[in-house]
Amino acid sequence: MGKFSRPEATSGEIDKHLRRFLGKPFSTLDEELPEGAPIRLHGFAEVPFDGQVTLVTDGLAEFARRRAWARPDGYAQELLFVVDGRFMGPEILDFVMSCAVRYAEQGRLLSWEEPVRLDVEVPLSAGMRFLLPTPAALFDEDFQFVTSSAGETNFCLLVPAYEVEADLLTSRGPEQLYDALEEQDVDISDLRREALRARI
Repeated sequence: MGKFSRPEATSGEIDKHLRRFLGKPFSTLDEELPEGAPIRLHGFAEVPFDGQVTLVTDGLAEFARRRAWARPDGYAQELLFVVDGRFMGPEILDFVMSCAVRYAEQGRLLSWEEPVRLDVEVPLSAGMRFLLPTPAALFDEDFQFVTSSAGETNFCLLVPAYEVEADLLTSRGPEQLYDALEEQDVDISDLRREALRARI
């Protein structure tokens, strides 16, 4: 695991955007991507709702543009992970950072239609072995994208999921899955929640 420390003020576009919409991070985790490219994982308490922690990367979008696997128009992604504060700790930090490094190593953008299969279960979860890339709809619409001269950066929310939910995404598509999650009032931050009922 990289260095976990108090955040320092930076002038990056992503950092400014995060502070504007999410407040001051309570801490950060620094790591290096391939070829020494820096990445930072910011942690925000009580965001987006009380009792929740939001972890968000800073550096993946720039890395994708430098390595030419962003879209031709510069569209790229940063990763977002929302977890109930009860589960927050070193295991979750290590897990989210490892997901970010894996994402950088695979060198391609995530798709709303394609679940991410994990080699191991999400730490502290009740058998979740998938992450579902989704829009960051838990947050204000103005937060979900940031535009600069380099292109548009999207904050992609990774939802820990069970196999049945990954199968629903693959077979029914993202819109029906999102509707079912909302209808069944699923708390995606709860790593011990019950699985989504399959009849949608």
